[in-house]
Amino acid sequence: MAHGSSSETSQQRRRQNALAQRNYRARQKERRRILEHVALAGLILPSPLEVSCTNNSEETYSQPPSQRNHHRGRAARPTQRVRNAVSSAKVDTSFHPLDFASGFTASDFFSCIGSYPERERHNFFMLMTKELFGVRDIIKYGLIYLGYPVTSSLYNSAMRLPMSQWLEDVQQSLGDVDFTAAVKAGISVFGKLNVPSAHNSRIHEIVASPICRDRVDVATDCILLSRISFVSAVFMNARHLGIPWRDLISFESESPFCRLRKQLILRDSFENDAPGVENTGQAARIRLAFWDYLRGIQSDLAPTDVQLTVPHHPTLDTIPWPGFRSKVIAAVHSDPPSIDREDFCLDLLNDGLRCWGFANGDSLPSAAPWDARNWEAAPWFLEKWEHLTDGRDGEEWKTSAWWWSMCARTNV
Repeated sequence: MAHGSSSETSQQRRRQNALAQRNYRARQKERRRILEHVALAGLILPSPLEVSCTNNSEETYSQPPSQRNHHRGRAARPTQRVRNAVSSAKVDTSFHPLDFASGFTASDFFSCIGSYPERERHNFFMLMTKELFGVRDIIKYGLIYLGYPVTSSLYNSAMRLPMSQWLEDVQQSLGDVDFTAAVKAGISVFGKLNVPSAHNSRIHEIVASPICRDRVDVATDCILLSRISFVSAVFMNARHLGIPWRDLISFESESPFCRLRKQLILRDSFENDAPGVENTGQAARIRLAFWDYLRGIQSDLAPTDVQLTVPHHPTLDTIPWPGFRSKVIAAVHSDPPSIDREDFCLDLLNDGLRCWGFANGDSLPSAAPWDARNWEAAPWFLEKWEHLTDGRDGEEWKTSAWWWSMCARTNV
């Protein structure tokens, strides 16, 4: 009797999740239709705007796409039909300092945002955060507004490519594109949307309960995966760390942990070691002096010795993979730098990393962006930046592979 009841419950759960996923896809389709209408209609927005912010899956990856054919083709100018859509990619893992065919960098992106008044910057950032948008969405709707025909295949290919390669493919498909103009146009389009209130945004639904994988039976349970974009997850963790939103959208911001070091230098007048060099003894003194502040930080976000002693951008503090954070900071400060900061930043903005949660049927999603187990890296991201991880046997790869097995990595 109990077995029959359990079976009925499982079937009911599957039906609920199937319905939730159909509703999600319908809402996503409507949201994108409205955005395209705004871009095409010269920023004339129907009112009121009701937008759903739940995201999950349609297309999955089983392993990194290391050897896929990369089809490219020059297409017509704006207002003409794109003849050749980009379908797949081979990831370029070589290091090309500031060598982008598109000529567009992360600094350009942040400069575009910085050119707007603070209130508009705040509204734009809140919209990106609460609607789970990424840089590809800004570029897409900016291009549409400028008259370029952006196909769904070209747009979706961004999730399978490093950002610099995707921008190159956009140029190959659409002709000469001014991405700075496209980003500014995209910001203008997004500026016509209402910033979601606490009642219709997804962010307020993220609760501080960790995902209990031991309770998940992949074979029998139908689970609705709830996506949290990189920007959204970063914002949540930044709030936990006390990092202002302004610091996240300025390319020259400094980590609050670096300021702890400066405060200690001023207070105790101890020797100011050369910045950019990890100092274990100095880190220990900082931990002792600011113990009350540091002990309240979630364990996966607790600063490493490198974070406490080497200057870096606060966005890195919000990624709950400690070893990864330290290696990125060290790579930026090596002589010469072993990674291109601009390139790396664009890949993060392209959801190279993102967070996941669960939602059963219509229940609230359960996710904790500060838990390393809830984060996943795109296959192309891990291949390109493998030297910043602990290798294919490390936690970054293992955690991501677990999410791939759950069919998490998708085009959304």
